[in-house]
Amino acid sequence: MSKERNYNLDVLKTICAFLVICIHVPFPGIVGEIIIPLARIAVPIFFMITGYFYDKIDKKPFKQIKKVIILIILSNLLYFILDAITNKNVAEMFSLKNILSFVVFNESPFAGHLWYLNALLYVLVILYFVDKLKIRKYLYYVIPILLAIDLILGKYSILLFEQQFPYIIIRNFLFVRIAIFSNRKFNPEK
Repeated sequence: MSKERNYNLDVLKTICAFLVICIHVPFPGIVGEIIIPLARIAVPIFFMITGYFYDKIDKKPFKQIKKVIILIILSNLLYFILDAITNKNVAEMFSLKNILSFVVFNESPFAGHLWYLNALLYVLVILYFVDKLKIRKYLYYVIPILLAIDLILGKYSILLFEQQFPYIIIRNFLFVRIAIFSNRKFNPEK
């Protein structure tokens, strides 16, 4: 891997960081209706950038996995301490429902925005095993199905089922994140 820094990616990451802030800061009226949907491109771009670098350092994927695990532990611990200080019900944070949401849907009981780190960890671990078993070509056949499920349960759920499913069912590691993270060119030999 070249040691040369890609400053274009730094600019893109800076723009995406600003867009993430725009998602979490409410904009009133028509401005919010325009900005927030446009800003939602930021998180998929962050996954694609991480996937780009995964390809560059896949000789040492455990190093990246370890970094993400440390980030998950430290960030959840920090938000747990903040919640405990503000006298939130600590026992409720560790309810079975919250633990299942954390493990299955990447939803942290302490801070909702931490889902990203859990989803990133799951994708890194899945790709590690997919590459270790040399079955990435099969993943490319599964990706269209996962994306279709995302559309059916997400964007078109009201049309198809006359109801909207909770966002954590769709916004997790499985339906879209693996697809946008696995951005290698399709190579049936791999």
